[in-house]
Amino acid sequence: MKKLCVLFLIIVCVLSLNFLQEQFLQDVFYDNFETIYLNLNSQNNKIVGGETIKNGTGEIVKLSRSEYFNNAKYITTFAGVSLVIKNLSVEEVVKKLNLKIVDSYEINNLKVVVGYSNKLRSTLFLNNKKFNVQIAYDNNFILVGNPLILQGF
Repeated sequence: MKKLCVLFLIIVCVLSLNFLQEQFLQDVFYDNFETIYLNLNSQNNKIVGGETIKNGTGEIVKLSRSEYFNNAKYITTFAGVSLVIKNLSVEEVVKKLNLKIVDSYEINNLKVVVGYSNKLRSTLFLNNKKFNVQIAYDNNFILVGNPLILQGF
């Protein structure tokens, strides 16, 4: 009976640690984003500032870093997030996310990487491979989305 209780405790601890490791993209890059795009449902209507684009029953809201932190208490749920990253290279972004790259390609002189991070919530599938991160970048710009980049790039 003791062995069964110990095994149950170990399983609970492992599952708890896995859950605690999952974060939101803006938490992973807390010090490194300058702009955030959030796909919000219609219940998040107390946000002050930013630019809003309606998309059916919700909206994509573009906020500066300071606007995001001023409104963070009102942001209760969102379906996706994109960040404009500063002061990091693409290699550092990939490393910080512990990203397993699934695909990469080029669009309009921007390089795009699709991958899976075990640090983030949500998962989609591409050619039977799971992913939850999309990164678009060039020499001057890095945009990271979870699970996808929300706006055009």
